[in-house]
Formats: sequence, C-alpha cells, structure tokens
Amino acid sequence: MKILHCSDIHLGRRIAGGVGEFSEMRFNDYFNAFDYIVEKAIDYEVDVFVVAGDFFDKREISPEVLHRTENILRKLSDNKIECLIIEGNHDNFSYGREKDSWIHYLSQKQLVRRVSYTYNENSEIEFPFYQINNVRFYGLGYPGLFVEEVIKEFSEKIIYDNSFVNYLIIHTAITDGMMSGTIKAESIFKLKEKVHYIAGGHLHNFSKYPSEYPFFFVPGSPEMWDFSEFNQKKGFIIFDTDSKKYEFYPSKRRETILIESNNSINNINDLIEIVKTNDRIEYFDSKPIVYLKCANQNKLDNADIESFFLSKGACKVFIINNNNSNYAIFENASDDSNLFEVEKEVITSWNLFDVDSTFNMLQRLKRYHEEDLMDDFHSTLDEFLDKQLGV
Repeated sequence: MKILHCSDIHLGRRIAGGVGEFSEMRFNDYFNAFDYIVEKAIDYEVDVFVVAGDFFDKREISPEVLHRTENILRKLSDNKIECLIIEGNHDNFSYGREKDSWIHYLSQKQLVRRVSYTYNENSEIEFPFYQINNVRFYGLGYPGLFVEEVIKEFSEKIIYDNSFVNYLIIHTAITDGMMSGTIKAESIFKLKEKVHYIAGGHLHNFSKYPSEYPFFFVPGSPEMWDFSEFNQKKGFIIFDTDSKKYEFYPSKRRETILIESNNSINNINDLIEIVKTNDRIEYFDSKPIVYLKCANQNKLDNADIESFFLSKGACKVFIINNNNSNYAIFENASDDSNLFEVEKEVITSWNLFDVDSTFNMLQRLKRYHEEDLMDDFHSTLDEFLDKQLGV
C-alpha cells in the first residue's frame, strides 16, 4: 500500500489586509499547491491520502473556500483514494464539539475520514484505529500543551503486532519542547518499536527523526505560510507499507528568488548588473517573490527598486540590507528551532524577566492569538503581568 502524507495546507489563508491583486494571488497559491499534491497522488496511484492537520487556515471559512476545497477533494474520491485527516491548531475545536469542525462536515459528506482518539465513560483516553488492509491508522489530532501526556499514554496502550502496520497521525513536530504543541525527541523515541510511521505536522519545514532509519516525518507546508519561510524545504511524502521505504517530493509553490550583492545600488544600471551577476535575468515570467539582499547604503530609493522588479513581472519584493537584524530570521528560516533561539536571545537582552517562563508565556500567547482564543490570551497575559508586579 502507498500512503501520501502532507500537512499544513492552510486553505483559505489571506495575507494581512486581505485585499488587492497580490493578496488574491497568494489566496489562490494555497489551493494550487494542494491541488498539485492531489494530482500527484492520482499520478502515483497512492491508496491513501493523509493530511496531518491545519487543513484550513482558520476555523471559520467562507463559502468560496469550502466550495473549492470540496472540488479538489472530490478528485480523490473519484479515483478511489481514501483521504484521512486530523485537525491541527488552526482548525482545532473543543473536545465534544466535533460538529463545530469543518473536518467533521467533510467527513459527513464522505469526502474525508476523520481519525481521532476518544474518551470512555471513565474519562480515560482510548485509541481506536481505522484499518485498511493490514494498516492500522491512529489519529491524535492536535494535543497542544498535552502532547507529551497523550504520546506517553498512547505508547503504553498501543498494541504492536508484526502482521500489521501501525500508522500514527498527529499534528506536532520535534523541537526542544519549548514551542507550544511540539514534542521532545526522547518522547517520540519511545514509539520506535511500536509504530512504523508517524505522520507529523505543525512546523512548516521538512524534517525526519531520527536521521538514520527515520519513522517520524514532517513534510512541511506546501506553500509558505509566512514570508520568512522562503528557503524551507516543503513537500509531501509517500510511504510504501510493503518495503517500509519513504520518498520525499517537493511541492509546487510560488517561486522565491534570493538575489544577493555586497554592492550598494546607486542607479537602475547597478540593479541590472546585480540581477545579471546572479544569473536570474530571465526569471520574471513565473511571477516570483523576490528577496533582494544588498549593501546598507543605497542611493536608489527602495520604491524604485521595487518598481523595477514589479515591472519585470515579480509579484512582490522584499529588500533586506546586509545589516538588517530582521535578515537573521530569513537566513535561519530553514531551521525553525533557530527562531526560538533568536527569541530567547532577545528576551535575555531585556534583562527584566525570567527567560524560560517569559519564553513559554510568549509561545502560549502566540498560540492563543493564532487560534483566536482571546479569553485565554488575555487571562495568560494578565497572570504574567500580575506576577511581575507582585500582585
């Protein structure tokens, strides 16, 4: 059996502002990237299509988003490819309110099958599986702050039988455990002898664990969710349950181009020479997003630089000076954990608060804001401020 694993599709995402040609272009990019993966699933004749969370960008979606989503998913059902899916933090909901989830709606329409854990009458977690041939699929959704506990309980209850393949789907990724919703490597390692493949998500860069004989995978989001993700590896994974081998395939996303120069830009001719030096004079037909890293002192106005690239067909331009501290985030975007280190360094430089507790609080605030849990956001912030003020 061949199983395709993708995650963090973020259908319906609109960039800040949500209006204009570029916003509409990016809105379409997420559908195009997902449609490409579905077409590849059909081409490669996969048996099962897995989405490991964050299928939608928000819990509330528009009729247009729903309509376009159903049309793409219908390609899978028309080709007898079963789609299994879990909720991520972006499409998450409170337990017991499954009907509030658009994933539940799509399962009622028989376009997807939602896989999840349940609670019994004694409030104990149970882990039912959905079986196709000799593969048992388990879904753990997005446990969030309780991911360590849920994985521990799963590892204690999972039944390993060599005649079956255990395939786990969970919306998490491996970090040092400091980012909300992620898990430590040692916790995942407990499952090494109990599952054959763990389909993860949450972070947007491809990763696998361990480096030798991996069994935990994050494919990366098919499209950039944030512009700092331009040099991340993104795609989907096909796992063959017979050979126990996997293969990574890059997604089709909007092209991003980094153009670098140590020279300042004094006029348009300087800009043309920089583009020629980077061997990218003919790239404009693809409407790329251009990242221009150049020397700090530019006599040519940034607006003129942007106009030059836009006139050649680029759809967006980011100008980054060599001494721009924000570039550290772009430069390190291939490793999500580096962003956490940058955040910790900034907090440390304040010399005002305990670094670890402040970092943890900020991760929680980001999660609550991302999930539109504003009551939790405000209560967490109030609690932190009260503690600092000694109230």
